[in-house]
Amino acid sequence: MPAKTFSNDGVTIAYFGTLLEHRGTSVIRELLEHHPDITALCAGWSVDEPSQELQRHPRVRWLGVIPQREANRIIAKEADYILAIYPSDNYNNRFASPNKIFDAIHTRTPLICSDHIKLSEFVRENNLGLLVGSPGDLNYKEFGKLLKSYKGKFEMNPSLLDQYSWDAFEQKLLDLHAPPTARPQG
Repeated sequence: MPAKTFSNDGVTIAYFGTLLEHRGTSVIRELLEHHPDITALCAGWSVDEPSQELQRHPRVRWLGVIPQREANRIIAKEADYILAIYPSDNYNNRFASPNKIFDAIHTRTPLICSDHIKLSEFVRENNLGLLVGSPGDLNYKEFGKLLKSYKGKFEMNPSLLDQYSWDAFEQKLLDLHAPPTARPQG
């Protein structure tokens, strides 16, 4: 991954994947409204009207739908945080987004993560970012200041990179998908 460039005093947030009002669009919009030095990199699928409007904001760089490798290259070089916000309105969201955790580890970019998802404890234990409650309860003026004060200060454990890499899981996954006669015994 390329080295991260912290070129200004502001904050750049990567908001990638399925873009929806309740999955992060409202958080980005409020941060942009309250902080002229916050910008967003957005890529993926704008599913609702507020997310489509967000991609036209002057401080949003809209990247469209891009391959994961390209997304991680951009995040590693340009983003100060990765947004991983999930509503608490369904069971699926409680177990949401290990892919954002992998992205954070491999790009060495901290998360802004919902505190109610199952993986939030992993984020806390491994110093992978900031946990937030409901977007409706955030004080965006103070939250933006907090993001700026923590920018570049997260120290991720380098062992996580090896532990949570494709290499660590590849053989297990290949074995799981092998025909029954080809699976290792024991």
